[in-house]
Amino acid sequence: MQPRQRITNHRGLSWLATIFVAYACSTALALLAPAQSSSPKSDIIEARKWIVSPDSVERIEAFAPAAEISLRRYTNPRPLRAWIARIDLTVSGVRFALTRPAEFAGVNERFETRCADTLEFARQRGVQLAVNTSAFAPFRERAGQPMDVVGLAAVRGRRYSDPDARFGAMYISRDGRVSLKGPPLPENELWQVIPGFRMLVDDGEIVVSEKEAATKFGGLNPRTAAGVARDGRTLWLIVADGRRKDWSMGLTLVELAALFQSLGVWDALNLDGGGSSLIVMEYADGKHAVMNTPSGGAPRQVANNLGLYLPGRGAAALPACSPRDAVIQYASSKRGGGYIWKGDGVSTDIVYDGARILRANPQGTYSRGATLEAFLHAYCGRRLDSSKLPDEGRWFENWPREKFVALQKGWYGDESAPGNPEIPEIVREQIRERRMANVLPWTGMAAPVTHYRMLQRGDFVQFWRKNESGHSAVFWGRDFDEQGRERLWYWSSQGKPRHAYPLAPGGDPVKLPGYGVNWEYIGEEIDPARIYGTTLLNEE
Repeated sequence: MQPRQRITNHRGLSWLATIFVAYACSTALALLAPAQSSSPKSDIIEARKWIVSPDSVERIEAFAPAAEISLRRYTNPRPLRAWIARIDLTVSGVRFALTRPAEFAGVNERFETRCADTLEFARQRGVQLAVNTSAFAPFRERAGQPMDVVGLAAVRGRRYSDPDARFGAMYISRDGRVSLKGPPLPENELWQVIPGFRMLVDDGEIVVSEKEAATKFGGLNPRTAAGVARDGRTLWLIVADGRRKDWSMGLTLVELAALFQSLGVWDALNLDGGGSSLIVMEYADGKHAVMNTPSGGAPRQVANNLGLYLPGRGAAALPACSPRDAVIQYASSKRGGGYIWKGDGVSTDIVYDGARILRANPQGTYSRGATLEAFLHAYCGRRLDSSKLPDEGRWFENWPREKFVALQKGWYGDESAPGNPEIPEIVREQIRERRMANVLPWTGMAAPVTHYRMLQRGDFVQFWRKNESGHSAVFWGRDFDEQGRERLWYWSSQGKPRHAYPLAPGGDPVKLPGYGVNWEYIGEEIDPARIYGTTLLNEE
């Protein structure tokens, strides 16, 4: 692909920039054609015949009654796999999570958000369901890079991207109602707005133009799209795989519109598809997984994602396939205590390879034990029995005792003896402010996370509160309450036996005794400048 040529910003995007923001194919120029009121009647009739008769429907009841999620499989007229999520917005606890604008300066001032693929977004925000949304420019390879959002966008009343005269948008009101609108878009009293492409269904009628339907853009492609009921209280999200002959070839715009119409949708809006199409769901053990098969083989960095907090627990757990999965699985099933505690709750010396590393402290100063155990368990690939001490067997086959000593003493903060030869100088120098967040990367187990907004579920996080107390935990998510205040969710080893329920029955983050996930406000309780994170290596 040729290098992208920058033309000011998306408020004045040329046709060349549009090539990069549509479906990453040469047919994106078809979007410039004016919308027409008529639709290809024969295509609509044909689509209506088969779209209602899939070969099979696999339903996921995990989040009922808030959401009904299903996978439809077709073999005729072609292989097709389409995920359909129906969300009842009237159910208590259902909430939206939108990509928020970012502040840039200098050469990046024209950009509006930091990119993330939909899986990263879901892990960062702790949502139960997520899809990609709007068009963007340019393509990026790494999360966190600046991006342009194409079309009208707003978050909590803050408008940060101007409308594109060709495209529609999804409006979310203060009371949670959703409406889908085509151009020209109303720009007064904006609350939450997500840009899209063109309308597919308007007032119950298919409105795909014949001219657009005849282009490659209107032909078979992977798709992401949204539909709403007439009262705005029910939302449908569709993600269809495409460009894979033996798996799923995709949907035309007419077929996508016919599918929405068959579901009883009043209005439907096409979102960014192609290699961007992605749907992510949370499982019962807290892990997030990509449900569809992206046409490019891997999730794409995009400028905008939509997430939903749903009360209830996800589908049956998936087997751990990465260190991150193992940490999350451990946190979701852990019942109290760390590896340094005997079953009767009495603390014992930490012994490794026959040598005592740390002396027992009956006052329980080793309260970080379960958090550390979660990471050691993930890295070693096996569960550690809390009733057995490390001298029962080596945890790291190739680690010398000195390196494990450094990990232990760096983690627990045993820096009372200056010049202790068992603690390498590089660890001792970093031990103060970012003690534990630096030790994991030093051992080769993890890599630093450059900013707390890039933390994902399963990462280790160390933070300092405004009252100067510190804490180490497993990062579980980051969201915003109804007043727009930012809060950090974390799994903690302290307190009663617990496990990581991400949401209370009402759909809010749990902050109750006996549960594993807690939250604190960033900027009010937690000092945002003193949040340090690491992510385990060997990530998927």
